[in-house]
Amino acid sequence: MQKVSQEAYLEEFKQITVEMYETTKRKNSDYTGDDGDAFKNFTMVEALTGGSIKTEEGFFTRMTDKIMRFAGFLRNGTLKVADEKIEDTILDLAVYCILFVCYRRSQKRAEQREAGDFDHSNGSSPEIPNYSESSTGL
Repeated sequence: MQKVSQEAYLEEFKQITVEMYETTKRKNSDYTGDDGDAFKNFTMVEALTGGSIKTEEGFFTRMTDKIMRFAGFLRNGTLKVADEKIEDTILDLAVYCILFVCYRRSQKRAEQREAGDFDHSNGSSPEIPNYSESSTGL
């Protein structure tokens, strides 16, 4: 196996995350419409089921879809749907994980706003958090 330098790895990681950002920016608009709710396609599950299926379960279901597709590929070595590569599936899973983190953080900020318990001393606001200096507590 050929070794890859940390510099090369980090550069490729950066390129992949930029690609993921651009893809999710396009797809999010398709999935959520123009009403400003970035998580609408996930929160709709809870709304449509009267709360019997939680938003978090919607995220988990989408992640599980991708994991099952990946597992099928590992088991069989091929995919039946040729227009989506296994790399696309893996990157979709990564995006769903990041989306879930963003959702959880947004919920935590909303709870803090409601409780009047948001710390403005670090220069952040309830809408634009500053995660660079401390743990997120998630």
